[in-house]
Amino acid sequence: MTLSFNRSAERIRQASEFLAGGVSSNFRLGISPTPLVFERADGPFLHDIDGNRLIDYYLGMGPMILGHRPEAVVEAVRKQLERGILFGGQSEVEFEAAELICGLLPSAERVRFSSSGTEAVQAALVTALFLGEQLPLLAWAGIVAGVAGVLILALAGRGLTLREIAGSLGQPAALFGLGAGSMFACAAVAIKLATAELQGVDTVGSALVTLVVVMAMQSALHLAWIIARDRDTLAAVGRTWRSSAQVGLLSALGSACWYTGFAAAPAALVRVVGQVEVVFTIAFAHFYLREPVRWHETLGLLLVVGGVILALLST
Repeated sequence: MTLSFNRSAERIRQASEFLAGGVSSNFRLGISPTPLVFERADGPFLHDIDGNRLIDYYLGMGPMILGHRPEAVVEAVRKQLERGILFGGQSEVEFEAAELICGLLPSAERVRFSSSGTEAVQAALVTALFLGEQLPLLAWAGIVAGVAGVLILALAGRGLTLREIAGSLGQPAALFGLGAGSMFACAAVAIKLATAELQGVDTVGSALVTLVVVMAMQSALHLAWIIARDRDTLAAVGRTWRSSAQVGLLSALGSACWYTGFAAAPAALVRVVGQVEVVFTIAFAHFYLREPVRWHETLGLLLVVGGVILALLST
């Protein structure tokens, strides 16, 4: 039997005049052939305005696990409606719910109800940053060792004095570098927030979904810039598409590992462990490109590796 969704499509078109996209969630825009408009539901079924009865596999993205309009839930809601549902203050039912959650989740010593997932994630971050839930001492030691190793790799062997190094921090290249580092740090936190927002998806899945969205945005911005300012580069990429595709694939795989790390662990620790890429880079240059390893590079590598080990031991 062929299902028709014409009335849903028309209603979405009409609603678009007042509701952006005709939907209240961008996820619904991807439903084919059209976002659906429902008029009622019962048990495991949804009924749309075209008269179709559909099995509800989404379950409201999770909360409708008991199905739609289960008798016990409807009766409990009816009783609460008779007493009121919004008081602008505390009520006994909140205390009961909090006690029940703490009893079911041994790791939840206390709970706080919030209006949205974003609010909850932000509250957790603020708690971690300002209320004492800090990185272990070993992790901080790993961060210091890693940063020292990178500085030695970048500056040693160039004959620069401390005054020259301090003066160079005001140069445009240094300022842009510091700005880029700050933006990378903000991006790491934003990535972690984004992965936490995806409901009903495991750690790897949420990381990959976030990665696809970010890469699509980056690709669009890069393409727009090249078209506007450097079309010769676009032609060169087209001529070397095979090697460009290989580089892009390796970069995407590396980014997938970064994003999975951000989704699964504190961003600072992921950044510290990620410094191991410096080791692989110098090893590749030595064994493949036959470049010699100098003394300061060895010292820097030892500090970077030490920082990685300390960060791993702190988890």
